[in-house]
Amino acid sequence: MQSGMATDAPSVLDNIPFLNPECHEQVAIEGPHVCVTFAQLASDTAVLQKALASVSCVALSLPYGVAQIVALCGAVASRVVFVPVDETQSMERIEWILREAGVQGLLCDESSSSLLGHLRATRMPTLSITSLSIHRMCLATWSSSPLPPALLMHPDAMYVLFTSGSSRGTPSGVVGSYRATSNRLAWMWRVFPFTAHEKVLRSTKLTFVDALWEILGTLWHLVPLVLVPSSPVDSFQPPLVVAFDATIAAIERFRVTRVTVVPSLLQLLLQSHAPLSCIRYVLVSGETFHGQLLVRAMRWAPTTTFVNLFGSTEVSGDVTAHVASLADMTLAVEAAYLADGVPIGTMIVDNTTIKLMQGHDQVNDVGELWVAGSALALGYLESANTRSSAFQEQRGQRWFRTGDECAWRGGALMFRGRHDSQVKISGVAVHLDAIEAQVQMWLATHKELKRPWYVGVVAVSSTQHWLQLDTLVIVVGCEDDGSSTALSENDTACMMTSLHASHIYAQVSTRVLCLATDDFPFTSSGKVDRVRLKALVSRPRDILQSDDTLTAILAKHIDVTHMDDSKTLVEMGANSLVATMVLHALRRQCGLVLELTDVHKLSIAALRGHVQSSKRALSPLRSSSPTTSSKRIKPTRDNTSMRLYIAWQVAVQKCIDATPLIVRRPDTADPWIVVGSHDHYVICVDGAKPESVVWRTELPDRVESSCARHDESVFVGCYDGGIYSLALSTGEIQWVFMTHDQVKCSPLVVPARSVVVCGSHDHHLYGLDVASGDCVFEIPFQGSIFSTPAYDPSRALLFCASTAGELQAHAWPSHPPSTTPTWVHKLKAPVFSNLVVIGPVLLVGCADGCLYSFSLDGAEIWHIPTAKPIFSTPCVVDTWVVFGSHDGILRCALLATGALVASVTLGHDAIFASPTIVASAPPLVGACTTDGVLHLWNPLETTCRASLALGGAVFSSPVALDDTIYVGTRANALLCVRGWR
Repeated sequence: MQSGMATDAPSVLDNIPFLNPECHEQVAIEGPHVCVTFAQLASDTAVLQKALASVSCVALSLPYGVAQIVALCGAVASRVVFVPVDETQSMERIEWILREAGVQGLLCDESSSSLLGHLRATRMPTLSITSLSIHRMCLATWSSSPLPPALLMHPDAMYVLFTSGSSRGTPSGVVGSYRATSNRLAWMWRVFPFTAHEKVLRSTKLTFVDALWEILGTLWHLVPLVLVPSSPVDSFQPPLVVAFDATIAAIERFRVTRVTVVPSLLQLLLQSHAPLSCIRYVLVSGETFHGQLLVRAMRWAPTTTFVNLFGSTEVSGDVTAHVASLADMTLAVEAAYLADGVPIGTMIVDNTTIKLMQGHDQVNDVGELWVAGSALALGYLESANTRSSAFQEQRGQRWFRTGDECAWRGGALMFRGRHDSQVKISGVAVHLDAIEAQVQMWLATHKELKRPWYVGVVAVSSTQHWLQLDTLVIVVGCEDDGSSTALSENDTACMMTSLHASHIYAQVSTRVLCLATDDFPFTSSGKVDRVRLKALVSRPRDILQSDDTLTAILAKHIDVTHMDDSKTLVEMGANSLVATMVLHALRRQCGLVLELTDVHKLSIAALRGHVQSSKRALSPLRSSSPTTSSKRIKPTRDNTSMRLYIAWQVAVQKCIDATPLIVRRPDTADPWIVVGSHDHYVICVDGAKPESVVWRTELPDRVESSCARHDESVFVGCYDGGIYSLALSTGEIQWVFMTHDQVKCSPLVVPARSVVVCGSHDHHLYGLDVASGDCVFEIPFQGSIFSTPAYDPSRALLFCASTAGELQAHAWPSHPPSTTPTWVHKLKAPVFSNLVVIGPVLLVGCADGCLYSFSLDGAEIWHIPTAKPIFSTPCVVDTWVVFGSHDGILRCALLATGALVASVTLGHDAIFASPTIVASAPPLVGACTTDGVLHLWNPLETTCRASLALGGAVFSSPVALDDTIYVGTRANALLCVRGWR
């Protein structure tokens, strides 16, 4: 920083904790082939402080890597204003940024920086390059630099970040402050404090404000960053895009607990079925977070907390937040997410005010979001009148008008859209109006126009299954009569080059389509009708059908009606995220060793050749591996040894997630089946005459709890918070006990005590008299209770677990059990799986991905790790325990030692449901995957005996009786399956 410049109030960033020698042996940055201690980071920071003493504003142009992190720490420690630049942008754009910010120096990689090469060619007489002794870095300065803009001389100026979505064709430089950044970091540290052994993935581009929390918020609390270095070609792109598989492997290997992603990348993680059970927090920002994506994400990662952050660079990144987790999601909350989207939440930063404005003076519950206070940036680099409408003074207070239309609902803000034409694509703001104007200008300059050409720009999803906007489509309405005025491929390429130099980031996938002028849609007022235009370019097309592996993979990710082998994947309409998904599928299904750059550059024909070569190479290996203990199978209705079929089904109004209760009757071989559903009804079906329901009882709310029986009574929990006793013969409600929140737990009957035991979402376990429903005991827990308790009569012990991960044992000799546990074991994650007592062993499936075996005294005997959470309740077959996991693998282990005996992969979908014992000699187990396929497996064999598609997703656990399996589906049906005997 220049000498003599005043300093602002102290910042939390002024105290650099890793300069303390006590922490020097700790790891600061780690990853594949990377390990940097805080001692090394402190030493490197000191080198940069000395080098930066002569400049007041420095550009940082460094790829993902240790050098980039060190450069940021050095700039902060020096109190030098820093300007991150991205070398994937055009040189014209970068040159404009350097001039606009009055940059006096450049930190870059001396051997690979294309920007340095450009400066050498254009500024050689005035360019001075100083090689630094660390990480191949150099500091380039030039004597012709003007003084920095006045705003950068402000004592609290920290950085300049250029927003990508200017409506004028040039980016807007936002000057951030230490005060605002410190407030943002302090909020995160306070609300989501780091615990022991946490690690954060380095994933956000340095040109985005979220990177500051990711790097500074982590290292300033002495928490390690996990870094996945990228290849030199794509090193300015996020590792989850250019090195997806390597990043997923690093997350698991180094046990990353926090990641920051845009919703597009979150969907990429979900579609890849990445096993990320170690992640505690996912911070989501940059795009609209769809409710469907959040609900899917919470089921994919049930122990993870998702934080939807909302803001912009002008408010230091984030000003509101909404926190969501599966443990806190009720039916009403889920319905609200799906219907209205994910809230952007409530205000996060102290000393900040927000309001919704209708016009300039009227505060309302619906309107444009205005922000004032400590979160605000210092302003824009431009002259005061350039963006005067964004920052405004009102009644002596400075406000920022976000341009975001919001509404208050239930104490939280909901995002309703923009006042302008801005859209977000992979976190990048793009103004559609500005692009349309630029295209019109290019056409007027470069084409001979007989009549005005129509131009419309819309943002779309590249595939039908993708929730986020990921592609810009520029539609040009013209008369394609074969004359020189027609738009050629060369014209399109030149136009795109012009746009990338000004309006569009290179990583934003863009397509150009031509449309006959007579077909171009307009509104009644003569403006481009973007709604109809989007419908035209997003019109569903016939899905390409093919047995060819590559074509099948591409058709899944790109909406194409035919395959042009001469084109590349990019020319077929794929963006970087889609290309990453294709690469992941090629590696997973075909064993290809390719990089993302290969997928971008190779033609479809060349990719097809790689796939065919891979098949020839892998075929002998696959056929000569008879000792494989597990095998990926395809669900099918037919099997050479068995043929499963649906004997009958009973339709209900909504889905069945509960497990059917089978009631044997003395007068007939056919049982009654009792089960509840989301339609609020509990039904009793006669297995002999399923077409006639024995009884149907309506409860006040949804039923996910499975029923339990004692003599002539059936017990079941309900979402209204009630535990109900129903008469087995008629379904009449005999009594109800009301808890204080939802009951999803399935009751446990303890006949010796004449008590039914059931947990509630209100953090309590209740013991109720089976005859009267009177409360016999009530035991508090830290978390909600989803898991059915277990009771051991020989030791008179009651076991229960909660979503807080607490596993408790309570002595119950004769009187009600004491509320003081006999022993407590703290697990790392919630427990959703039912507890199982078998002899001297207690089995517990945990959402941390492990199946645990405990002695009844609370000592851990063994545990078996899996790749994803376990909701599935284990079942015991002779001396084995069989259990499923979210990773889609059914495992069999020795009950005594936990040694894995066998496993079979049932597919990519999770196993929520518990397996059931179908036969004991030979052993045969039935299990369902969430995609709705029932599998029969003999653990002595390497493949499944039979599989049957059930016509809908399945969360209900199958139950076997004699030659029949009963199971509920999310296709609103109770099924009876037969055929294995």
